[in-house]
Amino acid sequence: MPRNRALWVVLTHWRDLGDEFEPLHVLTSDHVLLSETQVILSELAPRATSYLPATDTLGVFENGFVLGKVVLPERAVPGENLHIAFDWRSQGDSSEDYIQFLHFGHEKSGEWWVYDQHPLGARLPTRLWYRGLADSETWAVPLPADLAPGRYAVYTGLYRLLDQERASARSVDGEPRVDARVRLGDILVER
Repeated sequence: MPRNRALWVVLTHWRDLGDEFEPLHVLTSDHVLLSETQVILSELAPRATSYLPATDTLGVFENGFVLGKVVLPERAVPGENLHIAFDWRSQGDSSEDYIQFLHFGHEKSGEWWVYDQHPLGARLPTRLWYRGLADSETWAVPLPADLAPGRYAVYTGLYRLLDQERASARSVDGEPRVDARVRLGDILVER
């Protein structure tokens, strides 16, 4: 069974028609439907038994999520994918969905470009994160073809999906991060 991956427990009711089985349609349910013949009873994420080693900590968020090592390339090209690797840890159990954002601020024009997704991708939403989780994800961020060349400051942070409120962030020393975001570094966009 895969670890640190969201799995659904699904119910399908079948009718035996001799040599064939026909799925029955769900008329009503208090649970989410996967299809007109399947009900999602619950979801789970089997825990990993081995963990990533603790890495440098760039930021600690109010929900107990810890951003560790981030690998950010020095250069990028508009229209191509930018690969950024993130290490995450969780200091507690979570029950809420958070989205991670990337903010790219152009050094000269002051214009911003934004990209959002789940921190560990769709495979493990934060509502299933548990105390002791340590995992990483490499994002393939599709850069717009018309992204202006130049140097960009890159920031990241989290916001709660339910109400779009940012999770406050602080340094390891407890200093609050301005705008509830962590600076990752700079990247040069070249044509």
